[in-house]
Amino acid sequence: MSDTSQLIKKIYHMMGRVYYDLGMEIEKNINLSERDVYYLGIIYRNQPLKLSEFAQISRVSKPAATQIVNRFLDKDYVTKVNSSKDRRVSFISLSPDMLHYFQESEQVLDKVFESLVENLTPQEHESAQAILTKMLTSERKLND
Repeated sequence: MSDTSQLIKKIYHMMGRVYYDLGMEIEKNINLSERDVYYLGIIYRNQPLKLSEFAQISRVSKPAATQIVNRFLDKDYVTKVNSSKDRRVSFISLSPDMLHYFQESEQVLDKVFESLVENLTPQEHESAQAILTKMLTSERKLND
């Protein structure tokens, strides 16, 4: 692993520690697996969405998507509302409590990210943006 990869890994672990420390209060009443957070995050970023859209974005089959959503419905993590135009279509959104959880988590992440860049000069900010943008291009290639 290259020195740069090692640094990225260290930053990743540092962010995880800081997020954990700052986010403990948020997560004390919610017990989510990483996979649950992943799927709920998809719903959070795309809500309201149809079950077929959820399946496509999360890269699972429609029956698997149905199982996931039904499990979330049973736990009151999401709500399902029928379309006013077509009763066969329903839309999934986060429940108010889960929406609040994701909004608070996002605020914590914003604090973590800001703490990472607060000591950078304007020139370093520009360089970091250019490098991170290039890295995102590489990530897109991995997903294709």
